[in-house]
Amino acid sequence: MEPPDVDRREPLERLEACFLNLTRKGLALRSGDIDVLRDWQHRGVPEDIVRRGVAEGVRRFLATSEPSAPLPTVLRYYRTFVEAEFATYRRAVEQGRVMSVPTPSAAGAGTVALAANLSGGLGKSALDWLEARRDAATDTAVRDVWVKALDRLRAVPANRSMVEELEALDDDILAGLLAAAAPETRSLVEERVSAMVEDARRRGAGVDARADLELAQRRKAAADECGYGSLLEAALEHARKGPIGGIG
Repeated sequence: MEPPDVDRREPLERLEACFLNLTRKGLALRSGDIDVLRDWQHRGVPEDIVRRGVAEGVRRFLATSEPSAPLPTVLRYYRTFVEAEFATYRRAVEQGRVMSVPTPSAAGAGTVALAANLSGGLGKSALDWLEARRDAATDTAVRDVWVKALDRLRAVPANRSMVEELEALDDDILAGLLAAAAPETRSLVEERVSAMVEDARRRGAGVDARADLELAQRRKAAADECGYGSLLEAALEHARKGPIGGIG
């Protein structure tokens, strides 16, 4: 039986509603924006990739525009950011030896990657990279972060999306590294996050946009302060070139 909270709207309708909730402006998209959404739908861009790209576009706009400038409400403005997120996703699918298939979810039909086990591909690269970080750690609390990440990665079932698991691990790792950091570092991160979210609210971002932005900004601020970027990117780089010394 289908879950009662499944969104039965067409993907185009869901994406349109999502963007309008993010920008808190207007009742419908422009015809040019609809063409952009149709292109993404035709090319199989997952809905969560669209949402993530728009959130990154909001973050970048707030960081670089004049303080009084309102948030862009034209979807085409965010296209570059969505395409960048989709390029990373496709690279993970190709180099991680995973395949994309449609699947229903609480948010509606989407696209996920079904990963092989840790004997090869993306998972093995991530495992090797984490083991190297664990062995190099001199601080007990930091080493524990890598140990927990390894335990979680080894427990991923063979039929789960390795791409999604690595992205979820990023949040755990960043939270752990931040918890191990000095109190002033943690305070600085929270100040940056709060300031960005409040700026977004003042310039017209909707509740959904602010929630996405808060998560993205916390990741970026914590990464800047702790010197950690993305496990997914590190695993992809490891798969391409072999062992690497850090995260780009």
